[in-house]
Amino acid sequence: MAKIKIGIIGFGTVGTGVYKSLRDFDDVEVVKIAVKNINKPRSVEVPQGIMTDNPYELVNNPDIDVVVELMGGVEPAWSYIETALKNHKHIVTANKELLAKKGEELFNLSEENNCVV
Repeated sequence: MAKIKIGIIGFGTVGTGVYKSLRDFDDVEVVKIAVKNINKPRSVEVPQGIMTDNPYELVNNPDIDVVVELMGGVEPAWSYIETALKNHKHIVTANKELLAKKGEELFNLSEENNCVV
């Protein structure tokens, strides 16, 4: 079985926890993690080269199947999610503000691109 390739945008408390959980699965691979500051000390070690400060490296990466958005707020989170959906990537988000303000548009776009949110 092929691995599900995941990109994570946001690596604070929630993002770090999600990463720690995902690395326990044999059929999942976290390919990239987008952060504001690559040089910030982290409480968890990640493989060399996995971090980027450019979320578009995730949402435009043809190898990534699922984008996990954990940065919060509407912008720029919406722009990243919109691009990911247009690139036929499934979305996981814990962003309640984004869902409240852009939910209808988000689910319509996901349906148009045959993706799951």
